[in-house]
Amino acid sequence: MKILKNQKELKKYREQLLNKQDYLDPITGAKITNASLDHSHSTGFCRKVLSREANLFLGKLENAYIRYIKWKYPDLSLSQLLNNIIIYLEQDYTGNYYHPGYLKTMVNKFKRLEVKFQILVLKEAGIEPGKNLLIRAKQYKKLIINENS
Repeated sequence: MKILKNQKELKKYREQLLNKQDYLDPITGAKITNASLDHSHSTGFCRKVLSREANLFLGKLENAYIRYIKWKYPDLSLSQLLNNIIIYLEQDYTGNYYHPGYLKTMVNKFKRLEVKFQILVLKEAGIEPGKNLLIRAKQYKKLIINENS
């Protein structure tokens, strides 16, 4: 069994892996600037070098799987769960209804636009813009509702 015995060995091994990986993060595909040697907490094996952010994200993902899914669906592996999530997210939902929170989000984004852009959006839709933010926001909300009815 090969075990890294101290931080010096860990650092050397991390550098070897980084070189093998051409300094690219296997999860994000981006160049690694803040390297972290990833390892499995269940097996102890080192995997590859990830960016610190990708490593933290992966850790949160694995912990969430253990906390919320594995106990209830013990035969569902994390890999299968992730494959199912990909299939789920990549489906076309454009024929479905919008969630009520979406309308509020869109109106709030509109309100944060500079006035000149609010006016431009409304004019391009054939609407004479109101004189104040409250009126323009109501006009935009009505525009969204009408476009999606």
